[in-house]
Amino acid sequence: MTISLQTSGRKFAFAIICVAGCAGFLARSGRTYLAERSGARLTPEALHRATQQEPLNAEYHYRLGMYCLRVSADISCARGELYRAVELNPYSSRNWLDLAALSSFSGNSIEQERALQYAMRVDPTTPDVAWEAANYYLASGNFIAALQAFRTVLSGDPDRRLDALRQAWRVTRDEKLIIAEMLPPIQGVYLEFLQILMDDNKMAAVETVWEQTNKLGEPLQIQSALPYIQFLIDHGQTSEAYRTWQTLVTPSSDLAGNLIFNAGFETAILNGGFDWRYHAAPEVKITIDTTEFHTGARSLEITYGGAGGADTGIEQFVPVEGDTSYNFSAFMKTEQLLSSSGPRIAVYDAVTGQRLLRTNDLIGTNGWQKMTGEFHTPPGTTLVRIAVVREPASPPIEGQLWLDDLFLAQM
Repeated sequence: MTISLQTSGRKFAFAIICVAGCAGFLARSGRTYLAERSGARLTPEALHRATQQEPLNAEYHYRLGMYCLRVSADISCARGELYRAVELNPYSSRNWLDLAALSSFSGNSIEQERALQYAMRVDPTTPDVAWEAANYYLASGNFIAALQAFRTVLSGDPDRRLDALRQAWRVTRDEKLIIAEMLPPIQGVYLEFLQILMDDNKMAAVETVWEQTNKLGEPLQIQSALPYIQFLIDHGQTSEAYRTWQTLVTPSSDLAGNLIFNAGFETAILNGGFDWRYHAAPEVKITIDTTEFHTGARSLEITYGGAGGADTGIEQFVPVEGDTSYNFSAFMKTEQLLSSSGPRIAVYDAVTGQRLLRTNDLIGTNGWQKMTGEFHTPPGTTLVRIAVVREPASPPIEGQLWLDDLFLAQM
């Protein structure tokens, strides 16, 4: 429809309407601008003025409520303003969470529960909201609700996983409840919880969580299982540790009956479980050599830099049977190995430390030499440690040693 403005009266009326509309707009804009200026100033007078200038703006009521709570400690003011904020904007989880905090502070558990429920309802998948809600629930003793909120944290915030799991375990001490209510079907979460239980030395709980981890249906990598295998070894559960190991590793291609894993160093060393382990030793360098070997395509090279010491830094744990005789052999080669006490291979009871075997040492320059020996395990021995050592340990030593094709089997 077209409005004719041909007459002066119509033009005047239209101008009046435009002026009035602009004035109304400017008035509203002015109030908004003044409210924003007031709301940005964290003084009680300015915040009160902002709520009066923009009474339907939930943000200004929220700011005033938080000022009353945190600065002036005016509980009545805080409650009134925060309630007004959630009335005007019931879709802000932050508003509901702070109302829950106020309710907790004033001892109103019913009000706190209601505010938390609303916070989770309007924002059910945000880890930050779930984290705050879970901690409120813990403080109020509602452990089931806390665990369920923590489940959201575990699913969406890897940085808070350990803290959430530690809090849940510290409060409940119930691994079955945590599994049922808190743990999402994520292997990494189960493994982190498993580590907490192992650190706490809870064997029964560890076994329960390990069993459930294997039921997730996700392939488990051997590196992830090494801490659990070591836990079993440390607690004398050699058979169970070895069974777990065998389900997760590819059998080595060593000679039939050989109890030593990766005896020719043909695969990458795992540094744990029942593979070779290595650690730093003074002036000793350990590497894999692909140019010098007895058989296969690799050997272990040990370079000595001059310092004395018994520990070379390489060893392996091997399951055995008690009161049983064993044959041992290994091939060693040396180059300009200068010392009055050369390296040897020794076998020890892994628990008692009793030495069961020590080969002859090598010094100077030697081609591949087969070192052999026999030993008998004491009754009750289930685990031995094979290591490259120096006995006596004090003389300085320089030069290179290669190790390959170790073998251990029952006689």
